[in-house]
Parts: sequence; structure tokens; C-alpha cells
Amino acid sequence: MSSKKIVVFFDICSSTLILEDLVRTENQKLWRDLLIGLKKYLRKKHSSVGFDCTIPRDGWILLFDPRPTDW
Repeated sequence: MSSKKIVVFFDICSSTLILEDLVRTENQKLWRDLLIGLKKYLRKKHSSVGFDCTIPRDGWILLFDPRPTDW
């Protein structure tokens, strides 16, 4: 039996350039803080919405299992 999923993909544009600049200026902790903040936000939302999350690098893939009433 197949199940329908809602897929959301987002990517941090120009992440390589941003990270290179942060490393050059010795501010790479800002990048780490951003990623940790995103993870915390998604964990918080996961408990109320429910989804699976994959982080392939600087992009995120979220898979939602919609309720039957959502269709």
C-alpha cells in the first residue's frame, strides 16, 4: 500500500560563500548557531506537526504524513 507524503525541500543559498566568509573573518560559530537554531525549531515543530527530516548538507528535506482529512 502506498502512502502520500508532502515533501518540502529548502536550501541555504550561497552557503559555501557565506561559510568561507565566516571562516575568513573567524566567525564560523555564527554558522553553527544558525544550524543549531534551525534544528531546534524543527524539533519543536515536529512535536506539533509531525514529519521526518533529512539534512543532506546545507539543504533540508522534510517529509510530512498528512492526515486523511488534509486530502
